[in-house]
Amino acid sequence: MINNSYATTEEMVIKQIGIDGTLKAIAIDARGLYITPASKVGSPLADVNRYGVDRASFITVLEEQGFDPRALYDEYKHLTNIDTSAPAKKKSVNPIKASKRGGL
Repeated sequence: MINNSYATTEEMVIKQIGIDGTLKAIAIDARGLYITPASKVGSPLADVNRYGVDRASFITVLEEQGFDPRALYDEYKHLTNIDTSAPAKKKSVNPIKASKRGGL
């Protein structure tokens, strides 16, 4: 997957569906599933549906369209390139800086 924080790339698209006569794309990123107009896919411009919309609304739309969002996410989560099996790394602390801040 191309590392792009705001745009929707073709690698992120799971399926294309028609909703109310408009072609939409179901896409996935590290935060989960979302729905965006097919015209936004491949554009270098930011996609507000990816970063600026509450994703719970997408889950409702997916369920209304007959999809199981949890199963869909589980099937395609490998596209996000996130290793969920490894524990999160603990942030290292610089002891010199921490001692100056009063920490440690």
